Amino acid sequence: MARRPPRVIGCGGKPAEVARVQVVRFASTDAGLGLLQATLRQVVHSAAIGGPAPGRIQQSMLGSSDPLELALHAGFLRLVSIAEATVDALGTELTARKVLQVDQAVRLLVLEKELAANVNWAARHRSYKRHHEIDLKKCTDWKRLEGAIEVRNAIAHGLGKLTTRQVSSYETASKLARIDVFLSNGYVDLDLDHLRACAQYGAAFLRSLDSSLP
Repeated sequence: MARRPPRVIGCGGKPAEVARVQVVRFASTDAGLGLLQATLRQVVHSAAIGGPAPGRIQQSMLGSSDPLELALHAGFLRLVSIAEATVDALGTELTARKVLQVDQAVRLLVLEKELAANVNWAARHRSYKRHHEIDLKKCTDWKRLEGAIEVRNAIAHGLGKLTTRQVSSYETASKLARIDVFLSNGYVDLDLDHLRACAQYGAAFLRSLDSSLP
């Protein structure tokens, strides 16, 4: 497969003017890295021009309505979703390389395999280990990405508040601590530095996975 143009994210996850270039091998990785950069730039821009609306109630019983906090939550959720989507796309890309010529029955089996692999992260781990002999947990910064997944789930399912399942799990606090995310009245407390860091370790994870693939 032809090599892709490099994507670069510098220290702190900020879009880099000068940084060490590392070329990735797969189109899915290249696309994911580009989306991480674009999303971070957009969130930083939105945070620069946004801010609390004077005289407006910023907190409801279901969560905050502060524009900056909403932008941070949306940005963080998208960064983690990009990592997830890239892992799924890479799995499909690998399968396509292994099965170059197939009939319709095999295509349906491949489709079922990809759908089953994308249900959640546990399924992704099983699929990569079984079909591609890759242990995602050994990729660079997996532990930090795992913490980010907890934040994403709180945003996606609890509007920023830990879900009942997360509160009842003894692992949640330690996972959040890996990425220096703390709670405020049960809600995840994010700032731009968290998003910059997420873009950085998300990119490191994807690059590590890309370089590990056959």
